[in-house]
Amino acid sequence: MTILQERISTRLGASPLDRAVDQANIKSDLRLPSESRVRLIVIGSVFLVAVICLAAKLLYPYTFLGNPAPASLLHWLLPRLKKLVSGWSLASMICYPMLMLAILLLERIIPAVPTQKTFGTGFVYDALWELMTAVTAIIIAKWYSVLLYTIYLRYLHFLTPAFTASIPELLRLVLAVALLDFVRWFQHLLQHKVKWLWPFHAVHHAQREMNLFSSERLHIVDVMVAVTFGLLFLLTAGLNVPTVVWWFMIATWHGRLYHANIKSDFGPLRYLIVTPQSHRIHHSKRREHYDANYGGMFSVWDYLFGTQIRDYEIYPESGIDDENFPVETTQSVAGVLATFAREMLYPFQSLWASRKRRADAEKTPGKIAAK
Repeated sequence: MTILQERISTRLGASPLDRAVDQANIKSDLRLPSESRVRLIVIGSVFLVAVICLAAKLLYPYTFLGNPAPASLLHWLLPRLKKLVSGWSLASMICYPMLMLAILLLERIIPAVPTQKTFGTGFVYDALWELMTAVTAIIIAKWYSVLLYTIYLRYLHFLTPAFTASIPELLRLVLAVALLDFVRWFQHLLQHKVKWLWPFHAVHHAQREMNLFSSERLHIVDVMVAVTFGLLFLLTAGLNVPTVVWWFMIATWHGRLYHANIKSDFGPLRYLIVTPQSHRIHHSKRREHYDANYGGMFSVWDYLFGTQIRDYEIYPESGIDDENFPVETTQSVAGVLATFAREMLYPFQSLWASRKRRADAEKTPGKIAAK
């Protein structure tokens, strides 16, 4: 007999008021805790919006670049609907939830931090960032990409060398993947080294409970930086985004894998590609791990330029050492949204505080030095 059944059976002879109180208590017992409700809402929203956003990306994968406006909405929609329900587009949509579940299963089987909950606080916040990044990629990044494309065609088209068209397609793809990954490595390096870029990238590094959605924990300015570097490279190389869209899909899921709470260094593959262990070092709070392991997909750039930490056994604590960053503790709906808003504002507040400190230092250098 359950606790609820015992409570009912022992109160059968109680007064109507007592029975009403018991019924209210039973309803309260059956109701999900606030944290569980938030998790269910966020997880359900993530899966729903992920499918919608993936469909939108597959229907419209940067085809706005250089394409004339459609004669009507129907002429625009029909061929894309046909593409959605055929070929690799359908396969990608099927693989999306399967790969997500596979990574979640790996987190349960071989966790880097066994005490971390699969659907803990970090997961809830990063799932919200996933939604925000998806919306940003579809709406804002699209507009920004069109602007960059227009500027490039008008003023920078001479940067595209004429000989790229004569390179065999397969070789061009191989070179594009390698060089684009190097561009990502260099962009990542700048995000750590340039003072005004770091506060925006610090939002990505602030997660203390790394999970598969941590890869999409990107401030809108961080997204714009990535779009700028990636698109300008593709235009300079004379490539269209659809040519390497498959690589973007692989890179996205590889990023989710090595951001997850997984204990693995991939064995000998660690000398070629980024692993969960090597990237956790990149997210480490320990000062000796700063400025290392910048690789996006391939780890060869870090080995080549001496930025790879060769300790393959450690899984350090992640996060940033800044007491002003809004810590993610609550899972109430209002608390999650409020903390998320403060995280969005954090880079601007950090830059303003840094500017104010420099101004104070210039006014009273002796006083600052004495401190």
